[in-house]
Amino acid sequence: SGDVPDVTYWDMSLSMANDYEKWVRAGLIKEIKGIDKYPNVKKHMDAMRVDDALMVDGKKYIWPCSKDTTLVGDISCRGFIYRKDWARKLGLVKEDDIYTWEEMVEIAQQCVEKDPGGVGKNNIAGLACTTWAWPSSLGIEQFTAGVIGSGGYTKKDGKWEWNARAPEYLEAIKETKRLYDEGIIWVDNPLCKGDEPSQKFTAGEIAVYYDNIFAYNLHDKRTKMTENIPGLKSEDIAYMKVKTPYGKFAAIRDTEFWCVSLFSAKMPDAKFDRLMKAWDWMLTDEGYFTRQIGIRGIDWEFDGDSVKYLWPYNEETKRYERPKDNPRFIGSVCYHPIGITEGFGFLDPNIKSTNSGKDAYDYCKWCEENATLIAPNYELSTFKAPNKDKYGSFGSDMRDTIIQIIISSTDPDKDWNDFLKSKEDKINLVIDELNAGLK
Repeated sequence: SGDVPDVTYWDMSLSMANDYEKWVRAGLIKEIKGIDKYPNVKKHMDAMRVDDALMVDGKKYIWPCSKDTTLVGDISCRGFIYRKDWARKLGLVKEDDIYTWEEMVEIAQQCVEKDPGGVGKNNIAGLACTTWAWPSSLGIEQFTAGVIGSGGYTKKDGKWEWNARAPEYLEAIKETKRLYDEGIIWVDNPLCKGDEPSQKFTAGEIAVYYDNIFAYNLHDKRTKMTENIPGLKSEDIAYMKVKTPYGKFAAIRDTEFWCVSLFSAKMPDAKFDRLMKAWDWMLTDEGYFTRQIGIRGIDWEFDGDSVKYLWPYNEETKRYERPKDNPRFIGSVCYHPIGITEGFGFLDPNIKSTNSGKDAYDYCKWCEENATLIAPNYELSTFKAPNKDKYGSFGSDMRDTIIQIIISSTDPDKDWNDFLKSKEDKINLVIDELNAGLK
């Protein structure tokens, strides 16, 4: 209809780039220009890469909503945490939390066999992951780090190749199947839903667990588990840095944005300039904490390079709590079209009691310096060609086949190679497009 709001906040993935370009070419979206007079807006846009990858005819139309994890190089907190107290009881603990793949598996296996927490043979699980990370996080991610890239295809020796055809991919599938068949991976992991794996870990029934263990997630687990498990300390739930069989550590470098904001082509320049002036202040340090907490001098104040709450401290909950008679904070959601404040978890005084903010920050920085990073490829993700647009990389089909192999295959090599063969003709069409158009 052409009736576009002044600002549209859109949960856009890179796979939706075609829709976005159609809207631009239909004249619905306003070009982002004239922002040099707003230093914080310009700094924000200069730091982003996705807006460059999504330019249309050399012009920018997208405002990427930053994830606010630039202070850790956009490194994700995805990875393993483990029951360090159980590993210590078994005599397998490494105080620096660095383990080989085999050592990690040994801890998981012995926890299943010896049940050091006394949770019961029918309850204990050695290794598990959150539902959205199954099954790739329990072998494939680690075995293929540095071998394949993100986006389904990898360029090697100047030519593109389908990730699924890498020999290490099949090796990883077979390793995950072995761990499942031997009862080391939680038997219900393939079928569970929602946050069931997270709840099971929090109940004290999983030895090694993979998830996005961002600061608030870690704090929540440490708080609940230390309250409910006698003798458990926060530091007994720790990040586990696991070396792959190829001597590498794997970590995820996230996309830099969560969503995007688009501006209506009908939005007057004067209104756009007023909005940019407001957003320029919102991107200052004071604006950042205002978006996250509330009003400076009432809700918070600067504390060196960090921030402190001005609310009463509740000794029972170990939190600073907003007084009930305070004007109600409207929340940070209304500011999301600018960007989210995920990085605040590294600084939040309300989770200092478990040291989760610092531990999450230290983990991400360690990964940034030591790990092989699985990073987004914006050029590949936004590359458009008929067969690539039609077939992608068969990611869903790959996942379904892998799960079936893990659960029930008697010949993983044959089943996987049969799958590869079934997709060969279509995949080769995509690869021809990539080799011709994405040098």
